[in-house]
Amino acid sequence: MSEIKKQPIESPLTAPDEYDYDSSDDEDIRNTVGNVPMHWYTKYPHIGYDTEGKKLMKPDTGDQLDDFMAKMDDPEYWRTVIDPKTGQRIVLCDEDVQLVKNIVRGRVPDPNVDPYEDHRCQDLHLAARVVRHRVSMDPEDLLPKLPAPRDLRPFPHLRVLQYLAWPEEAQDSQQPLPITACSVDPSGQWFAASGAGGRLAVFELTTGYRAWSAQLESASEGGLVSAAWNPCADRPCIAAGGAGSGRVYLVATDRFDSHLQVLQLLDAQLHSVYDLAKLTKLKTLKPNARALSCLSVHPTGCHLLAGSLDSRLAWFDLDLACTPYKQLRIHTDGVRQCVVHPSLPLSASVSDDGSCLVLHSRVYADLLENPLLVPVKRLRGHQVGSVGGSGIVRVTACDFHPRLPW
Repeated sequence: MSEIKKQPIESPLTAPDEYDYDSSDDEDIRNTVGNVPMHWYTKYPHIGYDTEGKKLMKPDTGDQLDDFMAKMDDPEYWRTVIDPKTGQRIVLCDEDVQLVKNIVRGRVPDPNVDPYEDHRCQDLHLAARVVRHRVSMDPEDLLPKLPAPRDLRPFPHLRVLQYLAWPEEAQDSQQPLPITACSVDPSGQWFAASGAGGRLAVFELTTGYRAWSAQLESASEGGLVSAAWNPCADRPCIAAGGAGSGRVYLVATDRFDSHLQVLQLLDAQLHSVYDLAKLTKLKTLKPNARALSCLSVHPTGCHLLAGSLDSRLAWFDLDLACTPYKQLRIHTDGVRQCVVHPSLPLSASVSDDGSCLVLHSRVYADLLENPLLVPVKRLRGHQVGSVGGSGIVRVTACDFHPRLPW
């Protein structure tokens, strides 16, 4: 009998390791199935194909007892892993074990790689340090430079005339009710005033003579809260608004007699800008105020001054935005009336703090130039205090002469 040659039996621990050689060629890969899910071969006895197309049979992995014995006897068991493509047991070297530990601990896997290599930040780190000195600056230098008030004359600065609006009420035992609004006609000859008692009166501006007066509403209804002349001189009339009734009275003033031509409009409100010729709404202004109390349109029609009861004045550029171009908080109490001069760069506002503030408000023809708003004078001609049962006396109305600086 010929001698039987003993063939070495390959076991999972003695089988040649495909990682013993290093090659990047696809032909040297033992299992050529490619990057496919290995669970596709779970039901088959083979695990893939070699380079010649032959099936690669799954190695014998033993049972749980064999695995337990290997765990007890093999000192390299803790660093042994199974290759999912070949089913072989692979013993990790020290470098591979350290690589796994670095990944688990969140460190850089390869210790030979420095993630913080030198670049340009080192130049900043090694740069010479310079002592930074604090810049001494006057806070006033940060504010915009405004012209001095004396350079912006003329503007109102003295009281020269005082009107007695309701002489019949002054003769009674009770104190007269305050004036709520005033307005000068386009000719500059007449002056209209409305009162909290509901009376509307017209005076000659230069003499103070009361030419006409009428009771439009009762004091119990809240009286009148506003009065304004028609800016068109060829159609003289006065518009007055009632407080409690919500009516707007239009009084023709071509002659002052007892025959009044009155038009009543109910629920008149002012929130938006309308084109009366086209009967369309142009825009809605957003004054950013709690309670808008008054407004006045600039002669150009492109700017508007508005006051509110939270002591603010807002200047709108209607061609720029629906929000204020500039807000001024120069009163200590609510603003009751504001007015823009019809022909001069002046505007004024009166407040519950008992003062009238005059501003130089210049609008330039150059559209790239912003309007100039400078407070120039604060007038105080009234004493704030309690009068009878009418509450607090305050400055409630103001208006300009159509041509003169007062």
